[in-house]
Amino acid sequence: MPHLISILGQTATGKSTLATQLANHLINQGKTAILVNCDSRQIYKGLDLGAGKEMGFWAIDSQTGLKAYISQGVANYLIDFIELERYYNLSNYIAAWIGLFQNPAITALDYVILVGGTGLWAKAVIEELDLPQIKPEYSTSFDTLKAELDKLPLLDLQDKLAPSTAESLSRSEINNPRRLVNYLAKQQSEQQNWYQPNNYQYPVFESKHTFWLQIDEKTLRENIQKRITSRIDSGMLVEIKCVYSQYGGKRLIDLGLEYGLGVKMIEQNWTNQKYADELASQTWQYARRQRIWLQKQVNIIPIIQIQDIIDRI
Repeated sequence: MPHLISILGQTATGKSTLATQLANHLINQGKTAILVNCDSRQIYKGLDLGAGKEMGFWAIDSQTGLKAYISQGVANYLIDFIELERYYNLSNYIAAWIGLFQNPAITALDYVILVGGTGLWAKAVIEELDLPQIKPEYSTSFDTLKAELDKLPLLDLQDKLAPSTAESLSRSEINNPRRLVNYLAKQQSEQQNWYQPNNYQYPVFESKHTFWLQIDEKTLRENIQKRITSRIDSGMLVEIKCVYSQYGGKRLIDLGLEYGLGVKMIEQNWTNQKYADELASQTWQYARRQRIWLQKQVNIIPIIQIQDIIDRI
């Protein structure tokens, strides 16, 4: 059975680069190692520059014999595999994670490196959370409820929130229609007793190590600005406009800052500079919230370089 190494951290800290370097180091040492994506946007096909997906291509992984997304010589799994019209949530990801390890070629590996910025998804699979699921007899009712909520404007969704829920949400969450639809669907499902416990059969690992890649605030601010400039220069705004033309603004708003602000850029005729400035400001705020969340987690080891991981595994 493999060892699980999880690399978490704030946006723009270089998690993917570090994870790839670690995988290549292990492979050069004669071990087998893969990356498994834990970013809720990089799962989607067509979300590349805005989602920060590393350039790669699909091919057969020589270690497992399975088709994988190859980036910088390393096989990546659970990435670039979901059509954008499909809404994909934590329960879907847990099922995909468990399904991945039902393949003997994966369980025969020496190392699995989990990497990505969606902290709740990482927490769920690392700590083996047992999330409730909708009872089969209520699945149609649940789908109908979500479809009806999807049609409502933002203000109506906000009005339907329970006061305690509304008070607990951040500004970005309270203004995210997809997030509110999920909260409201959960709220009604609990009231109607539609949920059932679900005993997931999580994979077993030889060991687990969870690391938090840290950089100083000055460097993080610089990284955020450089990343925005690089992505815009590489065609991120073209990508956003293409996704907007195919799926509409409401779908983009669900897909995070780069895409959500892209809707405002398109519909309010922002200049590229205004978009870049607003994205930098909100990304920094998001990074600060990520840090607060990471500080609350237990059994996570702060690191600043790859050697810190090598010394501990």
